[in-house]
Amino acid sequence: GWKMDEFAQQLRQHPQAGKNLLWLEGASDEYLEKIYARADCLIAASECEGFGLPLIEAAQHKLPVLARDIAVFREVAGEHAAYFCARQPQELAQALRDWLRLFAADAHPRSDSMPWLSWRDSARALLRPIID
Repeated sequence: GWKMDEFAQQLRQHPQAGKNLLWLEGASDEYLEKIYARADCLIAASECEGFGLPLIEAAQHKLPVLARDIAVFREVAGEHAAYFCARQPQELAQALRDWLRLFAADAHPRSDSMPWLSWRDSARALLRPIID
């Protein structure tokens, strides 16, 4: 994303960098496919987001989604994701514990049937009012 240089530098210097904390820069589509295939859940913790493409990518891989409760994520995922509100690390940790309990009970929201548009469909929808 934009305006992330300072945050990225903090992540690179974090004691858990390369161990339990991974910051992927310039990951290829092929590498992202492998990550999605091995993941148990997508955690979308952005506080501000332009669109929410990772939620759609997760749905394409039938990956459950735990997302921050912001308008764009609700618009993209609707009932097909679990949501959290957290400002402090301990609040996010509690949201993760709550989600893990749902996951263990097989009671978490599913992204499998989340509707999404292809790039072509999105472009058509954008251009339709202009062309019409």
